[in-house]
Amino acid sequence: MSDAHQISSGNGRPHNQSQGKIMSRKRRVRFMIVLMLSACCLTYSIFLFGTSLVKRLTREDGLIETVGAICFLGSSVLFFLGYLYSRPSDPVITVTKTRTRRNVCYMLLALVFLFGFLEEISWGQRFLGIETPEVMQRYNRQHEFNIHNLKWFHGRDELEQEKGFVGKLLNMDRLFSVFWFTFCLCIPVVYSFSQSTRTLIDRIRLPIVPISFGILFVSNYAISKLFSLNPHVYKHGLVETKESLFAFFFLCVAANEAYGRLMLNKLTGYKRRTAGGSPHYGVR
Repeated sequence: MSDAHQISSGNGRPHNQSQGKIMSRKRRVRFMIVLMLSACCLTYSIFLFGTSLVKRLTREDGLIETVGAICFLGSSVLFFLGYLYSRPSDPVITVTKTRTRRNVCYMLLALVFLFGFLEEISWGQRFLGIETPEVMQRYNRQHEFNIHNLKWFHGRDELEQEKGFVGKLLNMDRLFSVFWFTFCLCIPVVYSFSQSTRTLIDRIRLPIVPISFGILFVSNYAISKLFSLNPHVYKHGLVETKESLFAFFFLCVAANEAYGRLMLNKLTGYKRRTAGGSPHYGVR
């Protein structure tokens, strides 16, 4: 789990090194917050320079979209590295009562962000020059080889009318919003105040996002909504900007977690610590 957890010594007291570890985590989180705020201010500032610049930067396969795709890929790689570096000697019992050797949550997150990256580049269709299959031509709103633009997952119908509440339940934008809101804000808040939830999450070793990060996710969403109130704003560019910032924020989340895992391994080592014949495991 998070490297903010204390590392137990043989007598049950935390090592002195763990205090420095916690302070290191605080500095790392502050650094990530500065990066996220700077990216947010810099990216949204393009809307101050006219629609032509926004269209140029947010066009298909343009700078903004490409950066977002790279950030999703980076997040996937970092969580996969977190999976590889999760301590194989930790015999953690999950909610299904089965023992796991590595942190499966890292692998699941890596797959989620790999899917996001592949969707952003239409699974390499444009880079590889692949023709869109006929079935995709028929059901994909942009006639591309991806899932999020299929008519069932789109927010508008064939007549470009907004779908109703039920029709939007499978909308990819809404599903993505539910994902980041739950993972980056709801779970960390509940984890902080509910002992039973904390026990469950510790058992499955789900990484906990700092609440300050979650607030920045909400801020990005709110800023995009404020900009959308301007009738002259380029809506497609605004959506691409918001999504790319989300991707960058997730890259910061992944980097924070992966760096914490790497430093944790250096501090505790991969082997179990034992005292009086009983195993003591470090931070997960």
